Amino acid sequence: MSYDLDDDNEALDLLAITEAWYVENGTSEIPEHPDTNYYELSQDQQKLFPLLFESTVGYRLTYGGHQMTNVPGRLIPFMVGVKLGLSDNALFKIMGHHEVQLQDILAPDLGSTDDSYPVALTTATGESVNETDFNIKLFQIFSKLNSRHEELEDFKDVTSRYTMALIHTELSHHWPCNKIERQGKLASKQYDGSITLPEHDFSSILYRLEKPSHLPNNNMMDFLQRSGMLTSHVAKKDTVLYAMWELLLERSIHGEKVPEALVDYCAVHPNPATRATVKRALLSLTENPWVMLPEPEVLLPFLQKKFTGKDFAPVHESAILLLNIVPEDDAESMLASVHHLPSYQKLLINPELILAKIAKEIMEIPAGDLGFSQLSAFRKMSCFQFPVQQIQGFTPEVLVNHVLDGLASYCTPNHVAGQSNKPGLDRDAQNGLKSLVQMLTLSHTLDCNQFADRSLAEKRLLIDGGINVKDMKGLSLPELGQLFSQDLNL
Repeated sequence: MSYDLDDDNEALDLLAITEAWYVENGTSEIPEHPDTNYYELSQDQQKLFPLLFESTVGYRLTYGGHQMTNVPGRLIPFMVGVKLGLSDNALFKIMGHHEVQLQDILAPDLGSTDDSYPVALTTATGESVNETDFNIKLFQIFSKLNSRHEELEDFKDVTSRYTMALIHTELSHHWPCNKIERQGKLASKQYDGSITLPEHDFSSILYRLEKPSHLPNNNMMDFLQRSGMLTSHVAKKDTVLYAMWELLLERSIHGEKVPEALVDYCAVHPNPATRATVKRALLSLTENPWVMLPEPEVLLPFLQKKFTGKDFAPVHESAILLLNIVPEDDAESMLASVHHLPSYQKLLINPELILAKIAKEIMEIPAGDLGFSQLSAFRKMSCFQFPVQQIQGFTPEVLVNHVLDGLASYCTPNHVAGQSNKPGLDRDAQNGLKSLVQMLTLSHTLDCNQFADRSLAEKRLLIDGGINVKDMKGLSLPELGQLFSQDLNL
């Protein structure tokens, strides 16, 4: 074997002997203790080989002009194998031979952020491999080692670098879609005590969609399904303020090629069920503190251009969507700034009928399918200085009961522990009901007999919205006592 050692840089020496080995010996296994009768090696060279089987040392590697830090010794052969363009089968054997552990593949640091993914290395064919590429390859190969499945089973890190890599494996337990389903079921059930829901919403993996190979199997539908974007929980925003679709549109509008290709794919997908899911997701778009949603004057023309045909007509006609995408800060002036857009002109030509339009949309959705965007729409409506609303085309008591049924399905029936923003979402949805009652009672006297069978908590919301407690039917004396005690903070 021919290579020169650098007396001052052990990391470069490890790279040198590893690359020289594979160049001269193909994919033959690197020995931990080479036979000096067969290989002409100095004592210094012999000492390096065992380091390729250790994980305790984190090396700083400058490789092909690119830098990685905290690289375990036993991961170096895998990295060199990627650089040399070795096959997945060869990489699998290398990872197994060097007994790479989960802690080893989590250790390397490229000094990246969610907005910048530097190149990790350049292959022999000149292809750039960035952090996302490298992590995908790491997890793909690691997940195929049966002896490592146990390590991954309880892996809970959901940062985008690992989530993006895991959707490229066959470990479906770790795909966001299944995590989202599990937490959705958890949030909907009544337990004694509290439950813990996550703060994350998985949307940041969309920042990593830089090229088609970042889609699992190079397949757009696989990405949409595995990412969770097609789940009902994302459209309902029922466990966290999911912002996947908001971010997809933001990235697409700003010219990101893969996100734009995904949008085009969704817009022309031939499957009616998929198109219905996409329509529901678009109707859930909401101004979001986690994502800078494009301004309405940019977003609306984009949606109208991309999503055409009768299937998507409800998106372009939705009063709820038009209000939800207006930033809440200084909402009145923001609404004035988009008044010239045809969609808003049509909405605002009869401002006293906006509630009627929202009511029509909500009554067309089964109560169990109402999500955050619909339930909080009345609260958003109260941010604007609309005139007293006319009761037209809907029965107020029926609408209120429908919204109450929606809240019963949406709100988590447990105390939520940890940093989850679910309690805030529930409050906003409940405040939507209060805003609805306030608007209705300005021009209509609600028939409280229609609410006699509602729970005490629901009646509390109605009273907070402006119904006089004396008018509320079906309250027992103990329940009246509870309500008055709450008012007095007793």
